[in-house]
Amino acid sequence: MNQERHEDWELADFIEGWTSDRKTHRLAKEMAVFLFRFHDTLEESGLSPETLRKHLDNLWAIGYLTCNYEAPKRFSPTLFSGGPNWEYEYRRKF
Repeated sequence: MNQERHEDWELADFIEGWTSDRKTHRLAKEMAVFLFRFHDTLEESGLSPETLRKHLDNLWAIGYLTCNYEAPKRFSPTLFSGGPNWEYEYRRKF
C-alpha cells in the first residue's frame, strides 16, 4: 500500500467490525491494504465519486464477509479469485 495515500487510522476505520479478535486482525489489515490498492486503481481510472463510493462500500462488504464466513488463516490475493464461498450470505444480507 502506498503509505502516502492511506494511513493506519484509515485501515483501522475500514476494518472496524470485520474482526473481533487479535488473531484475525492481521488478516483483516492485509486484506484492507489489498482492497485499498484495488480501489486506488479504480480511482485513477477516472470513475465518478458516486461510483467510487459504491465500490468502496462493496469492498468493505467483501472484507467483512471474507473475515466472518471464510476466516482464512492467512491472506493471499487468491482469496478473491474463483468466487466467494459466502455468496449466499452476501445475497441474504446485502
